[in-house]
Amino acid sequence: MILSEILTIGNEILRGERTDTNASWLGNFLTENGSKVIRITTVGDEVDQISGEIERAIQSKIDLAIITGGLGPTQDDRTLKALARALDRPLKLDKEALEMVKESYSELSENDKHEHVELTPSRKKMAKIPGGAKPLHNPKGTAPGVYYEKGNTKILALPGIPKEMKSVIRKNIQILELEGNGHVENFRTFKVTGIGESSLSSALEEIRKKFPTAKISSYPLLGKETPEVKVRISDEEEKLKDIEILFRNLLEELNGAELNE
Repeated sequence: MILSEILTIGNEILRGERTDTNASWLGNFLTENGSKVIRITTVGDEVDQISGEIERAIQSKIDLAIITGGLGPTQDDRTLKALARALDRPLKLDKEALEMVKESYSELSENDKHEHVELTPSRKKMAKIPGGAKPLHNPKGTAPGVYYEKGNTKILALPGIPKEMKSVIRKNIQILELEGNGHVENFRTFKVTGIGESSLSSALEEIRKKFPTAKISSYPLLGKETPEVKVRISDEEEKLKDIEILFRNLLEELNGAELNE
């Protein structure tokens, strides 16, 4: 199984000014595509902090490290500089990346006559990537993604804007070799309504006893008029069928419990 880490960048996340939805989306995306996420980290916009986390990930020999944020044109977008430092590679103005940036602004100017195509120094900054890195087209924005392989570790730097982050990784998923490579985790998710998490614990414990290899997690869905609990169970595909049957039977014995698909 491919092991992965997620590193999100931004002082605004640390200050609580913005919710980090990228990490949760990426965690789900990677899991569904056969990777096990073992670490999620958030750091500020400082080069030392970012490069330090990238270096640690490389030294740990993680299979895949995904970075989000800090690829834009402003002064506090420092991910590319930090990545270059961690890789010990010079920052270079990449022709392919520059063309991507130019095309993106050309499209913007066609849709918005107030947007100029001129490649200012701040815009060119988005095309300065570590030597040897591959720029990745951003269909929803102007800042290209960046891909680099360091030993056995694949490093993917993505824009911080959620729609851009999603579009870049979806468009370039093949280079990550996630699908069809290694063991893909089999799991089922259930939503139980009518009872709380504590009332559900006896049923989950019964499943653990009969299926010791099953990995079970549960958490309450807050803000609901009636109690709701989401349950995730992973195991071998053949066992999951029997686990689901057992789970349904156990829920019938719990007063008020209903299983929603």
